[in-house]
Amino acid sequence: MNERFSLLDGRPFYFKLFVLIVLILFGSSLIGGLGYFTVSNMFSLSPEYISNGLTGSESHIPTNAVRILQAFMSLGMFLVPALAYSQLSKDREIEFFGFNKNVPIAVWGLVILLMFAISPFIDGIVYLNYNLPYPDFLSGFIERLVAQQEMLSEQMEKLTEMTSLSTFFLNLLIIAIIPAIGEEWLFRGVIQKLFKEHFRSTHKAIWLTAFFFALLHQSVFYFLGLWILGALLGYLKEWSGNIWLPVLAHLINNSLILVVLYFAPNLMGDLDNIGFEWLSFLPSLIGSGLLIYLIYKLLMRFNSTEAHAQITKEET
Repeated sequence: MNERFSLLDGRPFYFKLFVLIVLILFGSSLIGGLGYFTVSNMFSLSPEYISNGLTGSESHIPTNAVRILQAFMSLGMFLVPALAYSQLSKDREIEFFGFNKNVPIAVWGLVILLMFAISPFIDGIVYLNYNLPYPDFLSGFIERLVAQQEMLSEQMEKLTEMTSLSTFFLNLLIIAIIPAIGEEWLFRGVIQKLFKEHFRSTHKAIWLTAFFFALLHQSVFYFLGLWILGALLGYLKEWSGNIWLPVLAHLINNSLILVVLYFAPNLMGDLDNIGFEWLSFLPSLIGSGLLIYLIYKLLMRFNSTEAHAQITKEET
């Protein structure tokens, strides 16, 4: 089989980074523009009216229109650039993203359990992040951040309004499934790989990728929780080699929020109402740590067995 043409392999780090940024900007503009066109025609809204509504002015955009725009933006900003970038590599998508890497069935189950177990720990981190003491001279800056967070929360609250089971499944697709696949393919599939090649350090690549992942969500008060979660997703990708493992973890995390919002909305609270419970935080921390260790050991043992089997096969 002939090796396919590669624009990226052997190129400097900053060239690859430049290409990725161009792909993200192009994908966001093209697919995002298509989203605006679709919404404009479906709901008889002008692009200016849509833009005003998204920036928080008096224009009111139907919630389904916002959902459609969200789906197009997720595709254009994450999924399409990641796929396009992989096309410019000599490795085909199946190898580039690790689709062909085997993962033990037990690990998939443990990852699902882990995402349930780690939730109280992440909530505790969000609480600590939100209640950090800040110097007086930053009070004005913090007030602006709080106002921005409230605006984002209002937008998300409208987006996650679910009056029927059909809207629940629609939100599951747009807020959970598409972002989980798109964000993981871009961050863990492309950016983490790019940083690892440049810095020659797995841990630096994982935590730096997680930093930008947290930054993307534009929420300073959720930043530490998202950073830790992003690092966990990065290690799942590094240990397994398969992008679908962090996709599953990301999907469970996003879906849990929607399930609670739809089936038990009284359990959800805003930042001001998030509490800190040592009785849930510590067991979550210890239990999650044990599960992460178990996942790591199982994957290392499995990878070693797979590598030995491959060597034996090549020798025979």
